[in-house]
Amino acid sequence: VLYVARKQNVKTLIVAGDLFNADGFSKYQAVVPAPTWAQERDAARALFAEWAEWFDNIYVLMGNHDRRIQKVTAGQFSESDIFGMVTTSAKVHSSNYGYMTLDTAAGPWRVTHSSQYSINQLTVADQLALKYQCNVITHHEHHAAMGWDRYGRYVIVNNGALVDANKLAYVMLDDSKNAVMQNAFTVLRNGVPHLYGRAPMTDWGEV
Repeated sequence: VLYVARKQNVKTLIVAGDLFNADGFSKYQAVVPAPTWAQERDAARALFAEWAEWFDNIYVLMGNHDRRIQKVTAGQFSESDIFGMVTTSAKVHSSNYGYMTLDTAAGPWRVTHSSQYSINQLTVADQLALKYQCNVITHHEHHAAMGWDRYGRYVIVNNGALVDANKLAYVMLDDSKNAVMQNAFTVLRNGVPHLYGRAPMTDWGEV
């Protein structure tokens, strides 16, 4: 992300949920040793310190994995409590919501970490675009895809995930009909989305 941001002078970053995996707060029993909260916290501190050196504003939304921490504390930890443990930078703006809206030259965009999942790419994004009547970038499903909603009015994007799926026990230990997780991220420039994924989706030699 930083590589592209620096080359294209992108100065705003949106972390649209699931900054943390938060296995230590999961209701599911671990079958292999999971990273500790201290390890996740320290890794997040390093990330925010690096991001803050380049980005002017960093917006952080809540994802279902981040909410694990809220659930085990019966809602006593707000988003500012959670993210305040890893950064105190004035550049970081956190929200307890799992979505935000952006006003752009090409119309409004909804960036969301939705609660729904589909093995079919763009399906949830299509439904959200019709519900909210705007362009949509979705997370949570880990697909990497871009297209139009079913009526060709709004652009919809599955933003992928910046995660090493090979290190996730629930992904690797057992077979599943779920889709393969795709590494990807989106740059929104003048209201136009540019989806960056693994080759050949993106020719990284030309970026």
